[in-house]
Amino acid sequence: MSNSNKNNQISKKSFITLSRKECLEIFPQIYLNAEAKWKSALLLSRNEDFSSSNFLMVTALEEYLKALILSLDGNNFKFREIKGIKGMFENHSLRYPVLYLFHFMVSSLELPTLMRKEKGAIRKGVLLFRKFFTANSNLSWYANLHKLREDLLYSNIKDEGVILPHFITQQDFKRNYENCKKVRYAFRSILLPLNPDYHKFESERIKFIEVLKTMTTEFGLYDSLNEQIIEIRKKGYNSNHLQTMIDLFNESRSQTSI
Repeated sequence: MSNSNKNNQISKKSFITLSRKECLEIFPQIYLNAEAKWKSALLLSRNEDFSSSNFLMVTALEEYLKALILSLDGNNFKFREIKGIKGMFENHSLRYPVLYLFHFMVSSLELPTLMRKEKGAIRKGVLLFRKFFTANSNLSWYANLHKLREDLLYSNIKDEGVILPHFITQQDFKRNYENCKKVRYAFRSILLPLNPDYHKFESERIKFIEVLKTMTTEFGLYDSLNEQIIEIRKKGYNSNHLQTMIDLFNESRSQTSI
């Protein structure tokens, strides 16, 4: 076989074309890459390079997401067959709505425990009030993550002069770290049991896959994701998909209230 034919064959290999067996072989490697990026981010934060640290944290979350999709499809799911899902592997901003979704799920699971710890109706009410504004603030943070990520490392030249990388203070870093930590916790909680090399999770993996397959069918998850991607494309926000979803939600809510 000529070198040109070999190169053509290699170029056809992608995350979408991997076999299920290859998915199971590759996703643990991507998971370890995400772990390495996360650990490097923590080292940079100790050196007070908070901007680079935040950049690597976001990069780690994106790697966890790639690993998650491959781990699920390696276990006979069909997420890579969804039209447009290819963008999850190629487009940074298309991943951020999913990152926020995992953040939201973890926060929702935490709320009942926090409510039980608070004594009295007033304290519970104050907690809910604070959580409401925190949720809105976090949503805005994820919606602008595409711009923040680009501004963290790269300098640029504009008419007004040199634009230096965005400076992250220690306070900013702590807030961003708490956001990223929640998403990482969610990804790792799923990815660890799905790894076939971890035999101690064998029974948990079988049960988890059964439950998730039932949920995927009952909630029509494949169709729902496909519809969301189509709506995002129709809206035309090529660089900020989460903001597109926010706009679509507000539009549907206003139409319902008429």
